[in-house]
Amino acid sequence: MVRPWWVLMLIVLSAPALAQQVGTDDATFDDGIIVTSADVLTCPYKFVQPVTVSATEDYGGGKDRAKIFAKLRNEAKKVAADGVVLVTKGGSHMTAFAWTRREYTGRAIRFVDRACAPHGD
Repeated sequence: MVRPWWVLMLIVLSAPALAQQVGTDDATFDDGIIVTSADVLTCPYKFVQPVTVSATEDYGGGKDRAKIFAKLRNEAKKVAADGVVLVTKGGSHMTAFAWTRREYTGRAIRFVDRACAPHGD
């Protein structure tokens, strides 16, 4: 039996979404601030403002993610946000001091009810 395309879309869209990814490799929680490329679906929040950081990518160092998330966390602190979600990697560019510099953008958020906010384990 062949189903129409819209029936298949309904099946896909009705599948359960992943909740917050705290504790995975995609999220960090330090200083009371969560940073993740995912969204937090378990606790309502208000959008504060977009945040953008620029970072030099080190080849083979393996510390890029921690460095970038720390920069995003510092930007969140400046605007009194509880976290940065939906972090995306932008294009790379060359500067006088670095071969590869890349911008990362996320959404600074503040939780409506801090009781349901993610916390470190």
